[in-house]
Amino acid sequence: MAAARKNGSLLSLIAPIALLTLGALISAVSVIVFQAPFDIAPAGISGIAVILNSLFGTSIGLVVLIGNIPIQVLAYRMLGGWRGIVSSIFAIVVYSVAIEVLTPYVTGVLSEDRLLNALFGGIIGGLGASLVIRGGGTMGGTSTLNRILQERFGIPLSTSTLYTDTGVVLLAGLVFGWEGALYAIVSLYVGGAVTDYALEGPSVIRTAVIITDRPQEVSAVI
Repeated sequence: MAAARKNGSLLSLIAPIALLTLGALISAVSVIVFQAPFDIAPAGISGIAVILNSLFGTSIGLVVLIGNIPIQVLAYRMLGGWRGIVSSIFAIVVYSVAIEVLTPYVTGVLSEDRLLNALFGGIIGGLGASLVIRGGGTMGGTSTLNRILQERFGIPLSTSTLYTDTGVVLLAGLVFGWEGALYAIVSLYVGGAVTDYALEGPSVIRTAVIITDRPQEVSAVI
């Protein structure tokens, strides 16, 4: 019994770490393979990092890491200390390092079609983000800010996400042109849809209308 309890505790520790690591690696691949080479800005700090990389050649991973420092300090103060941010910090570090390590090995592109890259960047990025969330963390950046706004001020995640992502898209439009902003919107929408689907499953609602002269009995059976 003690051994089973120990194995269960070990599994409960390893599983979140595995999810956080895998999700961060997948998210890094979505940026360096599908988005950054085609000037498609993902959401949040990653989008800003891609824009700065295009303008000044700065390191995407390093900008993501540095940009998240003040946000995580704020989260530490407003989300209950280390317990509220340790998983996110782990995911952010793995994500940033993976971008730096893997980028030199990406010597070609899978497709020259910008729309395909926007779509698959969103799909793969959404899948990675969902794994990180299942592991108990976030990808940091505006995701963390949105969580703070929700818990502290009651602002719905959908509302705060709309504002922060709109800001990144507008900045991408100014730098990459408005066509680039449209591709960023496609990638953001697809990524959000994939994340929701992976976390919640298909939102299928069916309605049945039952006509009966014994409503109480039918209700009891249902």
